[in-house]
Amino acid sequence: MKRKIIILLTLYLAICFGGIVSAQTSGQERARYYLRQAESYQKQAERHRDEAAYFLKQAERSQKEAAYYTKRGNIERAKMYSRKASRCVEKHEMQLKYAARDDEKAALYFQKAEKALK
Repeated sequence: MKRKIIILLTLYLAICFGGIVSAQTSGQERARYYLRQAESYQKQAERHRDEAAYFLKQAERSQKEAAYYTKRGNIERAKMYSRKASRCVEKHEMQLKYAARDDEKAALYFQKAEKALK
């Protein structure tokens, strides 16, 4: 009789302990997943910032071209370059918005990872 009670108690403790270890492992796995997602969004945000810088350079070049053609008296071409510059500025602003959005998502995933580890 004592033997059966000890075996049942041992089995019960093993099940309880196994469940605790399993919960900790799944929490760590979720945290790793969230960290990978956060890093991915950080990289994406960095790419958006790089593209934003590219579009800003394009806008500056187009403005210089517009100024050059204005001096030369070719108003139509100057207007064309001016429109191109304004489109590049709009694209620059959009890329910055995308970068901010991705930074927010990364921060959210970092918070989720922190909660998963608790």
